[in-house]
Amino acid sequence: MTAPVPALQERELSRAVEAATGGPIGDPSKVRVDGLRTRGASGTGGIWRFSGAGWSLVLKILRHSEQGSDMWRSGLEEDHWYYWRREALAYGAGMLDEGAGGLRPARCHLQLDLGQEIHLWLEDVAGRPGHEWSPEAYGEAALRLGRFQGTWSFSRRLPNAPWLAHDWLRRYTEHRALDWGDRRADWSSPRLRAVIGGADTAVLDRLWERLETNLRVVEAMPPTLCHGDLHPDNLFGGEEETVLIDWAFVGVGPLGEDAGNLVLDSVLDFHLPADRIGRLWELISEGYAEGLTEGGWSGDRRQVERAMAAALAAKYAWVPFRLAAALAEGEEMINRLPAAEAAPVWGAGSRFLAEVAERFA
Repeated sequence: MTAPVPALQERELSRAVEAATGGPIGDPSKVRVDGLRTRGASGTGGIWRFSGAGWSLVLKILRHSEQGSDMWRSGLEEDHWYYWRREALAYGAGMLDEGAGGLRPARCHLQLDLGQEIHLWLEDVAGRPGHEWSPEAYGEAALRLGRFQGTWSFSRRLPNAPWLAHDWLRRYTEHRALDWGDRRADWSSPRLRAVIGGADTAVLDRLWERLETNLRVVEAMPPTLCHGDLHPDNLFGGEEETVLIDWAFVGVGPLGEDAGNLVLDSVLDFHLPADRIGRLWELISEGYAEGLTEGGWSGDRRQVERAMAAALAAKYAWVPFRLAAALAEGEEMINRLPAAEAAPVWGAGSRFLAEVAERFA
């Protein structure tokens, strides 16, 4: 659910429209406002689409809050893994003004800092949203991501602002480990066995033990500009370019971290059928490695795949244990879907996680 539409002055909306189009707002009484879905992140006060004659803009309000999901709680300090001002600062610094290799950030036309909250007036991105894509479209986006991040690694000077995210994956996994790092699962449970199938449970048990090793594998890769949440809902695509929105976790991180994220999020959030996950891995890893090469990478493709696998194993180590707990406790819902429908998908994700973690260990 989005928050109620903020009480905006007509002057603010007019400034945003003029900044985006160079023209007037038109008849204010005919402006349409639609609330857009948010995902429980406490640093987002709401997202709305404003549209009028010949124009359309998205307003995203940033603010710190102690409400929302415990796993996505924003922070007030600039070194916090989810510093609430980070996206606004990145736009203000100009580091999100340009893309590369067919991928670019959404444009910010106007930014208003009101102290306790910040209004970002953003491009209403056209193109097909990522959650509607085919696996092949994900592969094309991965190619463009590789070019983009290769360019930042090998052709541009990386920013060093203190408010950028650093060691983001490490900080995120530490956060998850507080809840799941000491959990154990009864892999012999008939309900659990039915959905994880032939997954190597010994590998799943070792995911937390190997956390530090996997993090070091990823962190050994060259640094680049990372998005931090390369989720299908944050991607829009067309024939010529891919546009990436929601830069709340933007920072300097290793090659492979973002690309690995895209594989499992696409399945665990039910955007693609679970039986496509192997093909999705192939398309994304191949596309990303090819894009990196075009962007300046001269290393071994297997090194890229190993970094992606290590990122997956680290970031999603909690998933099999969350699934086991949900089934053991008879939860009715898993990730906003009835457990009977969600559990087989998360079981397939857990099998894939065990496979890729072992293959590239």
